[in-house]
Amino acid sequence: MKRGVEQPELGEIDGKEINYGHFNELVTQRENLVRQQQNGQITTEQSNQIREEIWVELIENTLTQQEYDA
Repeated sequence: MKRGVEQPELGEIDGKEINYGHFNELVTQRENLVRQQQNGQITTEQSNQIREEIWVELIENTLTQQEYDA
């Protein structure tokens, strides 16, 4: 992600904006990990599942951090 270039907002979790660049970076990291484990192969279904898992993790992490900060 280039500095100074605003990324589009993907969504908002309890008032915290999640931009597409950050989300996509996390998805790419997880896809690369799965590819390493499966000799370079990843299906569309796996990619979609990874995207869902990352989104759920972002929700859980945001809410957990807010509870911790309270």
